[in-house]
Amino acid sequence: MSDVQPREITRREFLAASATTLLTGAFNPMAVKGSVDSDDHPQTTIRTAEWFGDDEIVLDFPLGWQIDVRWMDGQSAPELSDDQMRQALHSTIDTPRIAEIADGAGRVVITFDDMSRPTPTYRVAPLVIEELHTAGVKDEDIVFQAAYGTHPPLYQQQMVQKLGGDIVKKYQVWNHDCFHGLTALGTSSRGNDVRLNSRFMSADVKICISCVKPHYIAGYGGGAKSIVPGVAWIKTAGYIHHEVSPNSETGYGIVNSDVRLDMEEAARMAGLDVSVNITMNGTRQITGLFAGDVVSAHRSAAKLAHSIGNTPSGPLADVVVINSYPQGMQATKELRHAKTGLKDGGSVVLIQDTPTGQSKMHFGAWFATDGWNQPRQPSGLPVAQASQVIVFNRYHSKWDEREFSPDVHFTTQWEEVVYLLSASHGGNTLVTVYPTAPFQHESLELRL
Repeated sequence: MSDVQPREITRREFLAASATTLLTGAFNPMAVKGSVDSDDHPQTTIRTAEWFGDDEIVLDFPLGWQIDVRWMDGQSAPELSDDQMRQALHSTIDTPRIAEIADGAGRVVITFDDMSRPTPTYRVAPLVIEELHTAGVKDEDIVFQAAYGTHPPLYQQQMVQKLGGDIVKKYQVWNHDCFHGLTALGTSSRGNDVRLNSRFMSADVKICISCVKPHYIAGYGGGAKSIVPGVAWIKTAGYIHHEVSPNSETGYGIVNSDVRLDMEEAARMAGLDVSVNITMNGTRQITGLFAGDVVSAHRSAAKLAHSIGNTPSGPLADVVVINSYPQGMQATKELRHAKTGLKDGGSVVLIQDTPTGQSKMHFGAWFATDGWNQPRQPSGLPVAQASQVIVFNRYHSKWDEREFSPDVHFTTQWEEVVYLLSASHGGNTLVTVYPTAPFQHESLELRL
């Protein structure tokens, strides 16, 4: 195998010669290593652009490179059928089933997360409605509440994507407002002034639907996180992040932290009746559904999510490619995979390929702006041992650069990524690819 010498040709020549790159191919979730194309170029297929077609694109690499695709253990875990999910809703954990709780009730609110989360709520919501109909709840007494905390409100197309067109046509869907229309519930034992959406609090029965995936301060998302920050006042949400979190041991897999315990205390104060928690495989299919008590049901879901996302570590790589699917709009969190899997002097490629862009509006940063312009980060790379960091995004915007220093290279073409990598690495380069990075975690203890 001869070394690739890209510096002997111009960048334009290199890009012109890379015509085989970025073609659509068949997705093979069972693959462990990358495949090769007809010209023996190593390649692998990934998904991007969740909520916008779940594109499948092929990533080509230079001849002689070794591609190690680190699939998580539950990449192809079987999808639950509707009947299996119904049975899970009937077998609630530490609470009566929804149909019993809602018997004789008036108004019912069902929360759901926003486009920053990959939850296929449209699969679960109709089954929850079935439970409510069994209890005799009328359609006009059922509303859906978007629980996105300090994220931006949803417009109708997004509501349809999350809930399905039939639900949006038939039921009222509310957006949350983290500034107005709030009910004060008191102070948590950790000093949090808990104020929640008044429309949510006015319901007789409160149900939350959320996904359970790794989260850097809550251990795993979902559950009580649907309440705080989901339907909370901006300062209630901020207190979790800026007061509780810095004084708590947090991290991936740490579910019993003060952060989550404060969220769960707030959920108890809110009178949350049922928490519906789902887990997913690498193609966003539902693999588990755990409904019931806000703590017990979430812990059960976290156990399954932890086993699904487990990704045994391989050797340190020359290049680490991190695909932020299926949570592409918060891609920078996934640089954690490079910090533990990259050789000194290696290269990092972060794929944040989504039309949503990166947190175009987040009220959590409302008071942190400098006014007219949001400057980029100071010089330096976000992965200490890296010699270069490349961000690939076909939907790039200037705003997305603000989270990085000018030392990070942005490109909309995979051919340019390969050119930059080839300029630094020879023919025996080892590339590790994390195809569903937001779901994945290295082998670590789950603390419940």
